[in-house]
Amino acid sequence: MRPNFAEAAFQLTELQFQHGELAPARAGIDAFIGSYDATADLLLLGVRVARAQGDQVGAQRYARRLQMDFPEPTRRAPWRNSITTPAEAHGE
Repeated sequence: MRPNFAEAAFQLTELQFQHGELAPARAGIDAFIGSYDATADLLLLGVRVARAQGDQVGAQRYARRLQMDFPEPTRRAPWRNSITTPAEAHGE
């Protein structure tokens, strides 16, 4: 994959996720973000895939990177409603 193929990588892994192909979706996300700059869409999809796999630690890792790489400027970013960290979930 090439860095300008981030949208294609997202589309492919989204389709895999929708069809229940969790391991290939996760591998595609990890391969892309391991070689190129992650996009918010891919990281959020990583959260969703990891959760579907029952991997809460992995989901938290993607969520943390999403929050660090794409901080909200002055108001809540739209994807922020889709994830919470353990501290946020407990009101800390």
